[in-house]
Amino acid sequence: VFGRMRILENPDEIRAAAIALGEKYYPNHPVEAKKETEGSMPALCIFELLPEHISGKQAKDLVL
Repeated sequence: VFGRMRILENPDEIRAAAIALGEKYYPNHPVEAKKETEGSMPALCIFELLPEHISGKQAKDLVL
């Protein structure tokens, strides 16, 4: 993946990204994920990747 990275600086953006990650990796536990997110906010540094170009190899097993 090629693109541009940016550091999220807005606390609302950081919180939203952290909550999304918590929901992905700790599903069905929203209260615990939110508590962990809020406790970690001062130490979080989140980068956003804005893809401009994606490349990759195709698996031989998937080729018809």
